[in-house]
Amino acid sequence: MNEERRIAIGAGAWLGFAAAAGMLSARAVEQVFEFRDAGGAVSYAVDLPAARALAGAGPEWLPARRTQGSARPLEVGRQVVVEVAPNQAWQTLVAGHNVRLSETLGVGTYVFETVDAASAVRVAAALAGQAGVLRSHPVRRQGARLHGGFAPRPDDALWGQQWHLENRDTNTAERLGFDLNTRAAWAWTQGAGVLVAQPMTASRPIIRTCARTPPAPPL
Repeated sequence: MNEERRIAIGAGAWLGFAAAAGMLSARAVEQVFEFRDAGGAVSYAVDLPAARALAGAGPEWLPARRTQGSARPLEVGRQVVVEVAPNQAWQTLVAGHNVRLSETLGVGTYVFETVDAASAVRVAAALAGQAGVLRSHPVRRQGARLHGGFAPRPDDALWGQQWHLENRDTNTAERLGFDLNTRAAWAWTQGAGVLVAQPMTASRPIIRTCARTPPAPPL
């Protein structure tokens, strides 16, 4: 048996032993992390890879779920959203973490980029426990759950200010409060041929007055 064949057999035996022992298991291990969102502390269960690749970064997105509240699955990515208190330098907070400033969203709110989603999860959890951090969580994405057909988004420049017509989180599609869900209704009708009436009693004085008042002549 030549040297190359002995090496190949030995490597194959080691890989077989490692796979049997779970050393190279590709299955994910669920771990719970605590982040900080606008409403305070929030916990997520994240499926972290059981074994990292021998070289290169890990996945850019990982499956996750909230440990409380909505049980809908979502994914967390390799960017971290951080909001700091006034007069708090973000450079001091991220010192020692392998992150890069990617974007500034506003005064005191930043987006940092890491090498992969697992790194973002760990960085976000570490920053969430530091004083001076108001918000720290990885970016999230979630499939939208629509209620039937949805009409196209209006081109009204003031649509974003009419929150009661569609009051949803733009990333997760979760309702944020009172929501008329108008785009679902507009897929069926936009009011053509619809008569809306409210029953009134003739005993009310204003109804009797209007009934005795003749209509104004046309102009």
